[in-house]
Amino acid sequence: MIRFRVNKEQFDRIRSDALNSGYLTPSAYMRDLALNKSPVYLELKMGELLKEFKQIKEVLCNG
Repeated sequence: MIRFRVNKEQFDRIRSDALNSGYLTPSAYMRDLALNKSPVYLELKMGELLKEFKQIKEVLCNG
């Protein structure tokens, strides 16, 4: 469990963003942001894509 403090205005904005994005709860919205939209996650995905591009390049250039 991760907890952090926000003031009322911040919480209202998080709740509004969550509902506008189709989430049922602010916690589901924050969980998705933390797990799928973080810079670390994006960096890992970019690394995976780079490996795939290198493999494709090797196949195309060597085969």
